[in-house]
Amino acid sequence: MESALNYGWVGTILHVDLSKGKIVKQPIDKSLAANYIGGRGLNLKMLYDNLEPGTDPLSPDKPLIFGSGPCSGTIVPGSCRLTITARSPIAGFIGDSNCCTAFAADMKYAGYDVIVFHGKANGPVYVWIDDDNVELRDAKHVWGKTTWETQRILKKEIGDPEVPMLAIGPAGENLVKFASIITGLGRAAGRCGIGTVMGSKLLKAVAVRGSKSVNVANQKLLEKTVEELMPTLAHGTHLMTHGTMASSWKYVEVVGGFAIKNYQTGFLAERTELTDPELVLQYYLGARSDISCPAACNLYYVIGKGPYAGDYGDGFEMTHLQQAGSRLGSFKLDLAHKINSLLDQYGMDISDFGAVVGFVMECYEKGILTKEDVDGLEPKWGDAEVILKLLEMIAYRKGIGNTLAEGIKKAAEIIGKGSEKYALHVKGIGFSTVDPRAAQDWGLGYAVASRGACHMRAAVPDNQIFPLCQVIEGKAELVALFEHVRAIEDCLEICKWIFWHEGGNIARAFEKGLPLPLTWPEILTKFYNYVTGLNLNVNDTLKIGERIVNLERVFNIREGLTRKDDTLPERFLKEPLPEGASKGKVVELDIMLDEYYDKREWNKNTGFPTKAKLTELGLGDTIGELASLGKQLN
Repeated sequence: MESALNYGWVGTILHVDLSKGKIVKQPIDKSLAANYIGGRGLNLKMLYDNLEPGTDPLSPDKPLIFGSGPCSGTIVPGSCRLTITARSPIAGFIGDSNCCTAFAADMKYAGYDVIVFHGKANGPVYVWIDDDNVELRDAKHVWGKTTWETQRILKKEIGDPEVPMLAIGPAGENLVKFASIITGLGRAAGRCGIGTVMGSKLLKAVAVRGSKSVNVANQKLLEKTVEELMPTLAHGTHLMTHGTMASSWKYVEVVGGFAIKNYQTGFLAERTELTDPELVLQYYLGARSDISCPAACNLYYVIGKGPYAGDYGDGFEMTHLQQAGSRLGSFKLDLAHKINSLLDQYGMDISDFGAVVGFVMECYEKGILTKEDVDGLEPKWGDAEVILKLLEMIAYRKGIGNTLAEGIKKAAEIIGKGSEKYALHVKGIGFSTVDPRAAQDWGLGYAVASRGACHMRAAVPDNQIFPLCQVIEGKAELVALFEHVRAIEDCLEICKWIFWHEGGNIARAFEKGLPLPLTWPEILTKFYNYVTGLNLNVNDTLKIGERIVNLERVFNIREGLTRKDDTLPERFLKEPLPEGASKGKVVELDIMLDEYYDKREWNKNTGFPTKAKLTELGLGDTIGELASLGKQLN
């Protein structure tokens, strides 16, 4: 099939109907690609256009979309990401997850920009894509296996131990609402229950290998730009020893924003194994990077002694230290590693796991849950045996695990008795990292993020400037700008860590009251232009990011979202941090939220975009649809 676009995109969408075993290859529409680029943006538009409002997230009719970007498979630094999109079974709103993997590049090399899975197989299957050949193969023999076992078995069958593969584990099979998709040992598409959707389709794994190439419009200029930028990429070599924690240690320590005992506090008077960056190295084995990435932030670890000796894994990050450690009242690094390893094997999101287990522990502490309510367990803070038991019970939906497998919001509704107060989430999604009371912009970013309590939708890099964290005025502009930039990164499938320091330059200018430099958006625009042959300026690129943010908003409004969903748990709004540098702080959300809506030209009462804004962004056709659903815009 001839490519619909000449450069960057390879021009083909692969449709796999699991119900009928039918394969269809469709050209990409040029205007669609131009307006939404790829990855997160193109996936979103395709989901919006092909999903009826109110469709059950686990209905066979619901598509599951794997999207690469135009930079995937090129030399653009950090273009090693993949976005997987569906309606979230845990939140009911837009759901997508982004992971580091060579899968997106091989998709392109096989000839596909996007893969869309439709329907539900008659029995467990996996999909093997080998250039033009696409096969649905029986997966009954790996159903019930962990993600690690599944990959080992299927790679041996395929005859390629290095073939890029994505797989679900028992959690996805058992429709745990926060199931993840895993590639390798621990690269996860973890958020929003994307693995749950894959499990509902009886799709155990997908593997792809391609032998073609990606055409680049201006290879010489691309090579020159990459060569010039390479010395400053990805914080030098520090990521190779501390992973993405390298940019987070000092920040969390200084602001007192570490998640401790379900965010009851954020400050530790003394360093522990979890809060001492050098102690991480006692389990450090080595680092690796994926295709086109110079960062090598993916850390392999092995536990050499103690009760978990011999256990291993990879991908350990700041989130893991909190959600598998301090949030559960545990400060044992080996236990955090053990939890991380098991979650990757079972295929469960670590943040939502930390949310439900931290919730149970606080409810037990407060007397809301008794020993009898938790199947005879005593979920006290930091109890390793209980944490590991709950992990298994959730994955297999046993006892209290069946309730917790529904996710933090639903679990609290089922348990009741005032437990909802301790169920910390936004739009049904659990928090992943920094306490928002210690960083006001993160608080706003969590509240308005389209997929729930996500720190990466805006990811304002104020970790480089402590006083900036507590400034309220002007934060709306900063959060909105970074939402546009992060959307473009997700469309191009470029890792956010590669130029984190460039974001810091914007943050520093904000602190000094200077015009915000757009160096990083300009670099993204250059990459996009050199790869595709387009001639966009930075404002054109940022406008695409704004379009994506607004279409996500429209998608969510179509599924019932209003202003009341752009909020934070009571703990962060009314309970001041009890100690540390941010002592006495709560999130001043209402002030920032009104400013944010004004900046976005959204109605402050409803949270809906205005007709003028949607028309300006080329989304005017959504106005009538929302009106037909009773969603009136100004």
